[in-house]
Amino acid sequence: MIGIFDSGIGGLFLLRELHKKFPNQSFIYLADKVHFPYGDKSFSFVRDLVRKNVEFLADQGVKQIVVACNTASATLEKKKSYSIPVIGIVEASLRQAKKDSCNKKVGLLATVETVKSRAFLKKEKDLNLDLQIYQQACPRLAPFVENGGWAISQGKYTGNNKDKSEKLSVFLEEYLQPLIDKGVDTVIMGCTHYLYLESAISQYIGESKKAVGPLEFLVQDLLEVKKNESRELQDEEGITVNVFVSGQDKGFEKQFHQIWGGNKNNVRIVVESLKI
Repeated sequence: MIGIFDSGIGGLFLLRELHKKFPNQSFIYLADKVHFPYGDKSFSFVRDLVRKNVEFLADQGVKQIVVACNTASATLEKKKSYSIPVIGIVEASLRQAKKDSCNKKVGLLATVETVKSRAFLKKEKDLNLDLQIYQQACPRLAPFVENGGWAISQGKYTGNNKDKSEKLSVFLEEYLQPLIDKGVDTVIMGCTHYLYLESAISQYIGESKKAVGPLEFLVQDLLEVKKNESRELQDEEGITVNVFVSGQDKGFEKQFHQIWGGNKNNVRIVVESLKI
């Protein structure tokens, strides 16, 4: 069983895609809505939230945890600090950028706190990827997506919600044009909320450039954890996807099912105030 947490709906994108990649695994997702967004919180505050979230998911019996938030991933401590494997997503996105970039000039869209932490710059140096990274803080993107902006993504960039489409166009010009002007050929979507906007971002930057996220290499990381433990991911019986939400959010369950799509028979939503 795999645990995933984020501050809102951002990580649901990864939950949905990882469920497709590992259909015989159960998942538990924690949406820490009470503390949304993480991107404007201090490093120490987010680090404490990470510890609490990891402890909560471990108590639910998960065997490994994905921190589906770049801001939270930036605060991760040494692996031995946790009782079970905890995987961040910063490295996975960087490896994808390394794979896709031709000129080694990479733009980073991220939250204010992720930019301040310089987590991507530090990790790029640690990995010796030889990339030139230009950071761009996007304080308005995650709230935009969380509050319904995700619905005009994935081919709906010019959809029927005119006001949101126009607002998104303004945001993309503000955040992407400076990166394009610097000559980047690859843009990292350095917040899981931005993954919903991949088609809009790709449309803006053009076919010659790529928008990348962590999914491909995150799957590899999950498989590598099991390999290092000398066993592969085992098929489970009675597959479930349990979703917990901190706080009272009456609209979350509807939003989840809209994002999830497909077969909902194995999904259980628990919307309640969690003491984490």
